[in-house]
Amino acid sequence: MKLTKNVFKPFFKCLKTNYIKGLIDGIIIFAVGFILLNSLMYFYHHLNNGNIFLFGMVLCISFILIFLMIVFHLPLVMVYFEGCKFYEDIKLACIMAFSNIIKTILIILLSAILIYLSFSGIQILMVTLASSLPIYLMIKFHFRQYFLVYIKTHKEEDINQ
Repeated sequence: MKLTKNVFKPFFKCLKTNYIKGLIDGIIIFAVGFILLNSLMYFYHHLNNGNIFLFGMVLCISFILIFLMIVFHLPLVMVYFEGCKFYEDIKLACIMAFSNIIKTILIILLSAILIYLSFSGIQILMVTLASSLPIYLMIKFHFRQYFLVYIKTHKEEDINQ
């Protein structure tokens, strides 16, 4: 990284690239989440029409769980591994999510419980805990794993330069 005396120009340049990348990633994630949620609602409303809809609902729930595991790891992957394309971020998030699958599922369950509690009457939880506590726990539980991969990738870059 090049040191400069001007702080604003590199900051806004970095903000512009990361904002656009985050916006595009967010739109793609929203579209996939919308399709999965729409599929879940379809199978739920047609449960009494046969067992195939029950199978479809179970399959859709498993895809939603995998999707949530990837989405929970995606912000950390984007922070630690800059300059990756969207599909590379998704691959890294899959690797990180499935390497510690128990911790990731526990964080998803904790987040679901906090969101449920915040919508059921305790609104202050949504502001304080439901959004920040799962991210904090992700960083605490997975920091060593991300840091080891980060060091390995940056050693390779230093050797290549």
